[in-house]
Amino acid sequence: MKPLLRRITQNRTTTSVYITIVAISIGVFLVGMTITSVFARTAATQNEVNFAAQLDQNIVTVHSQLVNGLDSYNTVLRAAAAQVTANPDMTRDEWAQFYLTMRIQAQYPALQGVGYVRVVAPGGGGDVAVWPEGGRAEYAPIVYLEPQNDVNLRAIGYDMYTEQSRHEAMELARDSGEPVMTSPVKLVQDGDKAVNPGVLVYQAVYAGMPSTTAERRAGLIGYAYVVFRPHDSMRQIVNNTPRLRDNLTIQLHAQPERVELYKADFSTGQEGDKKYVERDIAINHQAWKLEISGSDVSINEVYGPLGLFFLGSIVSAFIAFIVYGILVYRMMRVQRHYEEAVENTKNELLALASHQLRTPASGVKQYLGILRDGSFGSLTPAQQSLADKAYITNERQLHVINDLLYVSKVEAGQLQIDPVPCDLAQITRDVLSHMDSQAKQKDITIQFRGAKPRPVVADDRYVTMIVENLVSNAIKYSRRGSKVKVTIESKDGALRLAVKDSGVGIEMKDHERIFKKFDRVQNPLSHDEGGTGLGLFLARQLARGHGGDIVVESVIEKGSTFTLILPKIAMIDNDILDMASENKRAKSRSPERHLQK
Repeated sequence: MKPLLRRITQNRTTTSVYITIVAISIGVFLVGMTITSVFARTAATQNEVNFAAQLDQNIVTVHSQLVNGLDSYNTVLRAAAAQVTANPDMTRDEWAQFYLTMRIQAQYPALQGVGYVRVVAPGGGGDVAVWPEGGRAEYAPIVYLEPQNDVNLRAIGYDMYTEQSRHEAMELARDSGEPVMTSPVKLVQDGDKAVNPGVLVYQAVYAGMPSTTAERRAGLIGYAYVVFRPHDSMRQIVNNTPRLRDNLTIQLHAQPERVELYKADFSTGQEGDKKYVERDIAINHQAWKLEISGSDVSINEVYGPLGLFFLGSIVSAFIAFIVYGILVYRMMRVQRHYEEAVENTKNELLALASHQLRTPASGVKQYLGILRDGSFGSLTPAQQSLADKAYITNERQLHVINDLLYVSKVEAGQLQIDPVPCDLAQITRDVLSHMDSQAKQKDITIQFRGAKPRPVVADDRYVTMIVENLVSNAIKYSRRGSKVKVTIESKDGALRLAVKDSGVGIEMKDHERIFKKFDRVQNPLSHDEGGTGLGLFLARQLARGHGGDIVVESVIEKGSTFTLILPKIAMIDNDILDMASENKRAKSRSPERHLQK
C-alpha cells in the first residue's frame, strides 16, 4: 500500500513539476516578449526622434544655403551698382568686362543674368529701342544684360516700369537704398513658354550720396539688378546635398499667395505617415516659406523595430524552449538520482557562475567569425556591416567577462601564476601582430624596437595580457593617424617595456585613479572608446604579482608612456595572489610555495 501511495504521490509531484516547468517556460517567453516589445517600441520612438531631428537638420541646411546664396546675389548687386556710380557713362563693353572680371557665371551658376536699367525721359533711351511703347512720363529700359546670349538679348530695351511687380520693387529699392526683390514674375526672356517663375532683385544707383528719401528720388539714375529662378537655386542645393533626396518632399512657396517656386518629391511613404517641418524666409522685402516632409521607412526594414520585434520573438521562443529542455532534463536526473543530483546541481551552479558566462559568448564569436568571413556565402554590405558590428560587440563582451573572472580570482586569492622561461620580445611581437587590425582601423602606426631576445622567467599568459592591455589602451586613446612606440630595455635586473602614445594624455592627479577598479577618466576619446575600468587594474595587479609594477608618465595633449617593470626572475607576491585571507598572506613565502600557487 505504501509503495502505491508513494508512486501516486511521485506522479502527482512529477505532474506538478511538469506544470511548473511549462509555466516557467511560458513565463520566460512572456518576459522575453515583453522585453522585446519594450525594445521595439523604444527603437521605434528613437527612430521617430532621429527622423524628426534629421528633418530639422535638413531644413536648416536648405534654409542656410538658400539665404547665403541670396546674400551672395546682394554682393553682386552692390558691386554692379558701385561700377555704375563710379562710371555713370560706362559702355556695354565695360559692363561685359565687369561681368567677366567678377567670374559671375562660374561662381553663381543659378543667376540667369546681371543687368542695368537706366531711368530716362521719353526718347532718352539712346541706342536702345524702348518697348513697349506708350505715353509714359518716365521709362526704365534694360540697357545692359550679361551674359549676352540669345535669351537675354530679347529683354534689351524692355521698360520695367510697365509691369506692376517690377515697378513696385524698383520704387521701394529707390526709396530705401536697399536691395529689393520682386514677387514671382514671368520673365521677358521666356516669351510664351510655360516655365518656372523668376524673380528680380534691384539695387538703386544714385548720382552723389543721398541720405533722405527725397534726395534718393531726385538723385536716381538707374538700377543694377540680378535675375534668377528660385527653382534653379533650389535644384542646385538639392543636387549638392544627396541626403535631401532620401525619401523627402521639398517645396518652396512665395507668400502670401503661396506661389510655387520649387517642388521636388523623392518620397515613397504614404501621405498620412509623413512628418512636416517648415521655415519662413524673409529676404530683400519678400517672404517665402520652405517646407520639407517625409516618412521614416526604417520601421518597415528588416533591421528596424519590426525586424527587432520578430527577431526578439524568435529568440524568446528559443530561450523558452532551452529553459524547458534544461528543466525537464534536470527533473529526469532528479527522478533517477535524487540525492546525488542535489549535490551535482550545486556544483553545476557554481561552475555556471564562473564559466558559463564565457562559453556561449565564445561560441557566438566563432559563428559570427564564420559568417562574416563569407564561409556560407557572400554577404550584402548591410549584412556585412551588421556581422562586423556584432563581432566587435561580442569581442567586447568576452573582454569584459574575462576581466571580471580574472579580477574575481585575484580578489579571492585563486590566481595561479606558473613562471616559465619565455621571451618578452617575442610575446610583444605576437601581441602587436594581433593588434595590427585594431591599429589599422584608426590609421595608427606601431613602431617596435626590440629585435633581440629578452629572456624572462614569468607566466607568459599573464605577461601577454599585460602587454595586450597597454598596447590596446595606447591605440584607443591615440588620435587617428598618430604613432605608438614600443621599446624594451634591461635595467637594474628587470626588463622595462615602455608603450608610448601621442594621444590625449592624463592629468597628474589621475595617474593613480586610472589603476582603480571600475574607474575611467573622462577625456575627448573616452566617449567613443568602450571600457569597464578593469584593464589597468588587472594589468598592474598581475605585474605586481610577479614582483614588478606598471608606472605612467603623461603630458596633456602630448601623450602618455606606460612602462611595465618585470623582474627577470618572477618574485611572486602573496599580497597580490592571496588577497582573500590574512592567514594565507601570513604563510611561508618560500619560492617553492610561490611556484605551486
